Amino acid sequence: MSGPGRLDVVGSGLSMLCAVHCLAAPLLSAALPLLAGEGVELGAFLVLAGFTALVIGSGVRRHRRPGSLVLLALGLAALTALRALEGAELEGAEDGPLGPALVVLGSALLVAAHLANRRALRAHAGCC
Repeated sequence: MSGPGRLDVVGSGLSMLCAVHCLAAPLLSAALPLLAGEGVELGAFLVLAGFTALVIGSGVRRHRRPGSLVLLALGLAALTALRALEGAELEGAEDGPLGPALVVLGSALLVAAHLANRRALRAHAGCC
């Protein structure tokens, strides 16, 4: 597996860990408030977004297929909407189904972006 391919595997794993963290945040905040604090949430989001954009962006420069960028943009939009929803502090917004749905959707789209990027990198390596 090539270096960029490994980074996509790492990125997919980070996206899945992010989803687990976000879905378990209510339990984490009761047991370990430090792991579910606002600073940790924002920091994890920024690291995930930056890493994913870097890996996908470098892959697209090589293989010239924009599909993974579209998935990246949709995934980051879903996670950004979640952050905005949490920031709006709407009554019951975090407890309803929309929060977990955005977590799952955003993370799944980021994993799909990494998989599409990896597939495109493999196809590009095979043709050139």
